[in-house]
Amino acid sequence: MNKRPAFVPPLTIPIEQLAVGMFVLAIDLSWEDHPLLATSRGLVCTPADVSRLAQAGVRRVVIDPSRGAGPRPSTLSGSQASGPAAGLSGGSLADEPQAVQAGEAAAPLDHEIEVAAVIYAESLSFSRDLFASAKAGRLADTDQAKALVSRMIPSVLRNPFALSILTKLRGHDAYTYRHSVNLAALAVVFGHFLGLTRSQLEILGMAGLYHDIGKARVPERILNKPGKLTPEEFELMRGHCQAGYEIVSRAPGIRPEVAECVRDHHERKNGSGYPAGKRGFELSLYSRIVGLIDVYDALTSERCYRRGFPPYQAMRTLYAARDADFFTADVERFIKCLGIYPVTSLVRLSDGRVGVVCEGNRERPLKPKVKLVLSADLSPLEQMIIDLAAAEDDAAPGLDIVDCLDPKELSMNIEHLLQ
Repeated sequence: MNKRPAFVPPLTIPIEQLAVGMFVLAIDLSWEDHPLLATSRGLVCTPADVSRLAQAGVRRVVIDPSRGAGPRPSTLSGSQASGPAAGLSGGSLADEPQAVQAGEAAAPLDHEIEVAAVIYAESLSFSRDLFASAKAGRLADTDQAKALVSRMIPSVLRNPFALSILTKLRGHDAYTYRHSVNLAALAVVFGHFLGLTRSQLEILGMAGLYHDIGKARVPERILNKPGKLTPEEFELMRGHCQAGYEIVSRAPGIRPEVAECVRDHHERKNGSGYPAGKRGFELSLYSRIVGLIDVYDALTSERCYRRGFPPYQAMRTLYAARDADFFTADVERFIKCLGIYPVTSLVRLSDGRVGVVCEGNRERPLKPKVKLVLSADLSPLEQMIIDLAAAEDDAAPGLDIVDCLDPKELSMNIEHLLQ
């Protein structure tokens, strides 16, 4: 039997070692301070690509040897798991090849969103039943959860933006149910962006579905309280992590990484989280991913006590918490995964027209696909989708995004616009 190739984590190398054929994951300059360099992720095709980064002041880059050339053997030991790369490779990564990248044909968004919508609806139904079972003291149904996650993964491989859009469309289901499904979907999307294996994506998806199951033991009056919780109520709320761990640990067929993630998703890099105050690399990669997305989805969701943030505002909030609550590398990769302008963002273009971001562009994050909905004077116009990255597109020559807008201030329903 042939031995499987070992997983090679991303490596941090000096800019002087960057060469044609390497795949760049990240640079040591932030996208917020240098937005034009957000397009630097990807394969280095020419010496000019290297020169552009060096001239901009980049000193170190993170490369992915599994998608391109690696550094010379003499430099490998000195560059592995240092700097920003440590923020990604730390944690429980399995020694498995990244074969998940292949095997699924790309699908256009309008086709894949129909498939994803069925998966999402069935996942919502499962989430409702899951919490009802937990309240009644019954064991969690792991077989159905695994089946749902196993269908999410191929959908993400075909088009990661389909499920991403669905997580940001408001529905009539209780927040707890939608939040669990949203977290599972976004965790799979982010894990795929990081190049994780299929089995690792399954762990993330399962952890997302089960992460808040302990809230089934928290009184409804506390879960839905519109005002600030009292210290006693907050202690009861904090208990959902350990309660969830106990519920999931008893369920048949649950991997220990999933149970650990359920327990640790409120832990933080600086030790300020709960229930155990873990810090740094005491947290697994799975717990870090789920904890980060848990905050993002909570910020962008409508709650009984506050309105949801627009996606771009939530991203800024996460970015402000980098290197404190979260690893800087984790936050910056998540921003690059969903896009500087995440799907469902309402944006104004350089010609004044307004549209909704309907599909991102991983290679050129400043140039997503936008569904135009308003003219420059904010009057309705015939809706059309333009690809800002298509230089030859006569409908959008040289167009750029110049501003993000809050749909609530314009009394706009994003869900209606994306239908």
